[in-house]
Amino acid sequence: MSAVPVDEPQVPQETLLIVGPVLFGCMTSWLIFGISIVQLYIYYTHFPNDRIGMKILVYWVFFLDVFLSVVAAAMGWHILGAGWGRATNLIQPGWTFSAIGAGDGIIATTVQFFYAWRIWVLKSWVILPALICAVATAQLIATLMIAVGIANLQNVAELLPFFPKTITWLAGGAIADILIAIAMVYLLSSAKKNSHALKSSDYAINRLIRLSVETGSISAFCAIIELGLFLGPTTKNTDLHIFFALILGKIYSNTMMTSLNSRISTQASISRAVTSELTSGSGNNFTGTNNFRSGTTSVRTNNPSAPVVHIASHTEVFDDHYSDKNTYGIQKHALTDEMELEPRKPRHNDFSSFTPV
Repeated sequence: MSAVPVDEPQVPQETLLIVGPVLFGCMTSWLIFGISIVQLYIYYTHFPNDRIGMKILVYWVFFLDVFLSVVAAAMGWHILGAGWGRATNLIQPGWTFSAIGAGDGIIATTVQFFYAWRIWVLKSWVILPALICAVATAQLIATLMIAVGIANLQNVAELLPFFPKTITWLAGGAIADILIAIAMVYLLSSAKKNSHALKSSDYAINRLIRLSVETGSISAFCAIIELGLFLGPTTKNTDLHIFFALILGKIYSNTMMTSLNSRISTQASISRAVTSELTSGSGNNFTGTNNFRSGTTSVRTNNPSAPVVHIASHTEVFDDHYSDKNTYGIQKHALTDEMELEPRKPRHNDFSSFTPV
């Protein structure tokens, strides 16, 4: 008995543009969540001696990452599982629609406050970090207002009144990310230009500059693309922007964790470069110690007049200005949880390592 062909209508294009982004957004969200787990494991095993405040920040961001993963799964089930074949579920966003926006806003603001603090510690600037915090706070307020407003939304077509708040949310996030990237590149470039350290320190600074540009640009790019899809005349009635909403918060968390975990490879590479550079000098005998688990590396020479070089899990940018108040004429700004590679004059012939700030 031959099968009778079934003449079924094709799925409308409008439906595909609603269901498809949710499907791919949920899968990508959980894919990035797997990366977040690996990032957390790397941090836990390599930096057990970080400050308690830094640990709280890391685990708080990971908790938000878990929350966004649960929301993504619930949204996928609402539309593709329980809502299979039901047109009502396509136009009723449910609680997940507001939860994803609130989660993105909270995690973005947290990470942006972290980078603003870094800039303040490194250069003691006040205006720029305050501006970044103000923009991030405005972004957070906008996301929370959107979340409250659409909690009981019955139709996605009623999102029009929330367009101004959405612009504040996504545009504010992009502006804060761009300001952070520009500030970090400027500070690191200035440190490289004025550095009196070994040539191998250029590698560390170049790597940090590249990382600052990459992490800042990718989050700003996603926010701008999501805003364009949300407001676009041909895309605002689709769920294309939902794809980026489902992964935006995870991009923020992973950029922060990438920045913290990059200390591992940077310290190892610099240690090899410093050892090679110092031991290649004529007439000097060098020895070194490494402890990458605690985040410190020390290199010393038997020549009392040679500089002492420290590599640690924080950055210290030194400016040589001799004064009566400073024995060695060194003014420093410490950036916690980055890297230090600067020559310093020893106070005595015996070398004693130090602990990162």
